[in-house]
Amino acid sequence: MRSRYTAFVTGNVPYLNRTAPAHPIRHLSSMRRRWLGLEILSSEMRQTEGWVAFRARYIEDNVLTVHTEKSYFQCLGGNWQYVSGEPDFHQWSIARNETCPCGSGKKFKRCCAT
Repeated sequence: MRSRYTAFVTGNVPYLNRTAPAHPIRHLSSMRRRWLGLEILSSEMRQTEGWVAFRARYIEDNVLTVHTEKSYFQCLGGNWQYVSGEPDFHQWSIARNETCPCGSGKKFKRCCAT
């Protein structure tokens, strides 16, 4: 899961497609996202399958999005692949004078505002 998060952050579409061949991506919808972090909430692994519950946060167009998901992975040929997930998205608009949600302590307009 952490490697897929890193691939989203860096825009590594070939890696995302290798780790989820059933869900190909042609391009990421926006490279203007400012990723704020990944939190693994729980995980359960067996020999050839596993589940990971996570929360990822990002800012895009002055909107904070919290993406929570329980993802299902399978190990095929020695490689873990994303199979499916149950995503949930929550979004909040951020006012320019609010404290930035990235944790810097600065006002949003002086930090992550686009």
